[in-house]
Order: sequence, then C-alpha cells, then structure tokens
Amino acid sequence: MFILFAGIPTAIAGDVWLQYLFGYNFSVTVWVGFISIFGIVDDDSVLITTYINDLFDERKMKSVQDIRDTILMAGTKRIRPCMRRLPLHLLVSSPSYGQQALAPR
Repeated sequence: MFILFAGIPTAIAGDVWLQYLFGYNFSVTVWVGFISIFGIVDDDSVLITTYINDLFDERKMKSVQDIRDTILMAGTKRIRPCMRRLPLHLLVSSPSYGQQALAPR
C-alpha cells in the first residue's frame, strides 16, 4: 500500500508549487483539481505496481540486482501508457479549472 500512495506527497508539492507560481488562491475548484491529480497519481501507481507484481510472478529473483532490473524494466515499459493517459485526464478535468480559479478577485 505504501508504494501505491508514495506519489501523492510529490503531487501535493507540485500542485502547491504551481499554484504559488501562477498566483492562484485556494478555492473549492483548486481542491477539486487536487483530488483529480491524486486520482491520476494513484491510478498510474496501480498500473505500474500491477505490472511489477506480474513480472515478479514470472521470474525467479535470485539477487537484489534482479529485483532492481525487474523494477526498471517495468518502469520503462509502463511509463508510455501512463503518459498517454495523462493528457486525457487533464483534458477531461480542464473545464473545471477555468471557472472559479481564474475569476476576477
């Protein structure tokens, strides 16, 4: 479970940093966007973790180097599907970003 949720603190840091960079205030719309990003991060980590578990079931791990090689191979093979789905997630959630966050202050 820890591996699945390990990307969320990085997503929080990136979200807060970009919000500060663009000068947005915290609002309900921003929090909805945060929840959306957390869902994307969790979905991608489930995809990669499932593939790593499948590789571990296929192969016999004899050393720490075998484990590292398997994890690196899973990361390089599954990064493309994650990067393909990311623009789709952002496109679907983009109508909510311009409503309240960009309203006149």
